[in-house]
Amino acid sequence: MSKTKKENMTNKGTILIDVQENMSSVSLIEGGLLNEFYVEFNHNYSLTGNIYKGRVVNVLPGLETAFVDIGLNKNAFLFIGETHDKEKSHKINEGDFVMVQVTKEETKDKGAMVTTNISIPGRLLLYLPQIDFAGVSGRITDAETRHRLLKVIEKIKKPNDGFVARTLCMEESVSEIEKEAKVLRELSKVVTEKYLESGIGLIHSEDNLLLRCVRDILSKNIEKIYCNDKKTTNELKEKCKIHHPSFHNLIEYHNDKIDILDEFGVIKQLDKLLEKTVTLGCGGTLNIDKTTALTAIDVNTHKFVGGVDHEQTIYETNMQAAKEIARQLRLRNTGGLVVVDFIDMYSEEQLDDVLNLLRSEVAQDRVKTRVMGSIGFGLVALTRKKMGNELRKYLLDDCDECGGRIHSKNYMMRKMKAGLKRLFSEGDHTQAFIALCPYFSKQISAFNEFISDCKQIWPDKDISFVSSPTAKTGEFYVSGR
Repeated sequence: MSKTKKENMTNKGTILIDVQENMSSVSLIEGGLLNEFYVEFNHNYSLTGNIYKGRVVNVLPGLETAFVDIGLNKNAFLFIGETHDKEKSHKINEGDFVMVQVTKEETKDKGAMVTTNISIPGRLLLYLPQIDFAGVSGRITDAETRHRLLKVIEKIKKPNDGFVARTLCMEESVSEIEKEAKVLRELSKVVTEKYLESGIGLIHSEDNLLLRCVRDILSKNIEKIYCNDKKTTNELKEKCKIHHPSFHNLIEYHNDKIDILDEFGVIKQLDKLLEKTVTLGCGGTLNIDKTTALTAIDVNTHKFVGGVDHEQTIYETNMQAAKEIARQLRLRNTGGLVVVDFIDMYSEEQLDDVLNLLRSEVAQDRVKTRVMGSIGFGLVALTRKKMGNELRKYLLDDCDECGGRIHSKNYMMRKMKAGLKRLFSEGDHTQAFIALCPYFSKQISAFNEFISDCKQIWPDKDISFVSSPTAKTGEFYVSGR
């Protein structure tokens, strides 16, 4: 077992940064389990969090909305009524310039949703440069801790700005919190200067996905950060030297023969995340169905018969399900209304246990999630704020033949690269054959760029595609000689 694999078996956290030509990802592994996963295609960066200088092109006073040109393909949608400055909201007129921040991605049919309530996130604090406010993250529930942090925030804020203490503030000293507050204020000054000097368009971009996610995941539970790209590794080290010096020595370049996601079992866990059925450790199952209006989760005992009696078996299954549901929602980035059909329990006390565990687990989510409780008929409802696209959107495509969903070309290529690395590490192969299913064999030209990329990595290897009539749709096999 490799050194990294041994470290991964502890309950400490390991961050994996995977950089590829077509897609990049950040994984958080804890106790061998994938607990957080973020992916971004290198040609399709997220807009959420970006700050723009825009010009108001249309105002609809009756609906308290405006459309703002921020230099993108479609005008952004601004809900004026949500601004914290009510006087300001009534002064927005057509032709005005405004500083806005994207809160929701643009779609094929609609422009991005923006707000004038600017916020700049750090690792410990959320800075509100235009709002007089002192607050503490709702995820911090201990009254004494909230009171202590609120006093710190009130001390460092100024009359015309505000801060919100993020959960990682609980781990840090007052001096570290004050240091980050200073950095965020300086960054805000730079943004304001760009707004005054520039024309319509982007004036501040959040760090790319890799750096942004690492910033948000960093905690004292992290013991290693591995990155398989030298340039990104060095960039991250430089960032950490300045902003998070205590994590600088944890960053290592991963250059093992085994693929970084393969070594830590990320790909296998991702494949399971893309399935509708999730098997619980006890043998029970979750069946997850996504509809237009909501996500429905059905809990079943399935093969689990290990309880002392029938009622105990149901209780244990529901308890495991509550924990796994929170993990699945977080990993799949499921947003909106979620309805869970737990197995019926006769004891109100046991139902309370399940609900309390569910609340405790979703409290660890970085995205606001609220358990609404039992809504009758044995159903439990919860809501999770929609933030970006669901994982399925990135890793699955529509199948033209069966009408279902299959692994996307980008995800297929990422798995193929892991398969090739595994093959070449296991033997002295000079040739590799990737057997594609008939569906992808018809689109073989779409993989030409992938082959070129692989030839740069393995210039002494001959890599080619072949068709496999027996492979199921979306499957492939790697072999060599």
